[in-house]
Amino acid sequence: MFELCQSFPSFCARLRVSLLRIRPNCRWPIRSTPGPRASLLCQRGLIIERYEATYKYNHDGTGERNTFVRVRMQTEAGARQFSVLSFPFTSATEVTKLESLVAHHPDGTSTETPATDGMEMPAPVSQQAPLYSDLKLLQVPVRSLRAGDVLE
Repeated sequence: MFELCQSFPSFCARLRVSLLRIRPNCRWPIRSTPGPRASLLCQRGLIIERYEATYKYNHDGTGERNTFVRVRMQTEAGARQFSVLSFPFTSATEVTKLESLVAHHPDGTSTETPATDGMEMPAPVSQQAPLYSDLKLLQVPVRSLRAGDVLE
C-alpha cells in the first residue's frame, strides 16, 4: 500500500476517511470543516460514496474478484452516464457474474435490475485488432435511474 501511495497520491487521498456531516441545502454529506472544496461536491454530476474491491487467490491458480460500488447521482447528466454499465473481461480466462444491481430512490423505493438483462458484447478494440477477440464487455442497462438515486 505504501508503494501505491507513493506512486498515486491522489488515489490514496480518496481512501482517507474523514468525519462527515449533512448540510441542509446539500444532498451530500461533506467534511466537518467546510471549505471551498466542500461546496463543489454539491455541483458534481455523481459522487462515488464507496468503492470496495476484494481479491481472493486460490492455490490452484484460480481466483475471484468482487467489487462493490455505491454511487449517488446528483444530476440527470450523472444518471445518464451510469444508465448503461459496462464490465470488461477476458472471455478466455474470466467469467463475469452480476450479483445485484439496485437503484435506491429518494422516496424510499428501490428498483432492482435483473442480472439476465446483461448482454455480452465484443470489446470495441476487437473490431480494429482481431488479436484481442477474447476481450468482451458485459453491458447492463440500469432500470429507472434518475437524479437523486443511489446505485449499488
